[in-house]
Amino acid sequence: MKNCPATDALKDVSIDAWDLVLSMLRRNPKSRPTAAQICNHPFFWNSTKRLAFLCEFSDRLETDAETSPTADGFDRLLIERKASTIVGTSWTKRIDPSLINAVQKFRSYDTSS
Repeated sequence: MKNCPATDALKDVSIDAWDLVLSMLRRNPKSRPTAAQICNHPFFWNSTKRLAFLCEFSDRLETDAETSPTADGFDRLLIERKASTIVGTSWTKRIDPSLINAVQKFRSYDTSS
């Protein structure tokens, strides 16, 4: 796209900020998020909402594994394929320490994964 601003620097600030700005700059206006979608973007989530999302997501993976073992392997593969672009190779460096401590009260995680 011509006249597209450089957005890569936003990745260093926040991957959520980068994702949001990129979606708002799409060439086709119909592909851009609505104001409501922008307001509900993870960039604007507080730590409580982020923790709730992570716990719900983790619970969903566990529940799906119990109810449908064959689908679970495929779903986890899809999720893990993009993990390194989302959190890098050390996800504990990208997540607020207080969030990690709060989550680990309920379940254990291998932080080297």
